Amino acid sequence: MSFIADIILVFHFGIVIFVTVGFFLIPIGWKLNWDWVCHRKLRLLHCGVIAFVTLEVLLGITCPLTEIENNIRGVNQSNSFISYWIIKI
Repeated sequence: MSFIADIILVFHFGIVIFVTVGFFLIPIGWKLNWDWVCHRKLRLLHCGVIAFVTLEVLLGITCPLTEIENNIRGVNQSNSFISYWIIKI
């Protein structure tokens, strides 16, 4: 079952990278007229993920991916994804 938790962790990390890199590259790409930045679906997905994460933070909800991973690993903490891994490091 640890393998499934690792897959969820990698997927979760990919979402973090998508949001972070997009936060910087989308405005830069808009200024430099990069074609991929003009794709409406990409920008809507990026804004939707940011809105979802913001809503989680405002409501004090632990990310569902973190909860699933913690349940699979048998960890009973309600730390966020980032705080959990900062503590581990």
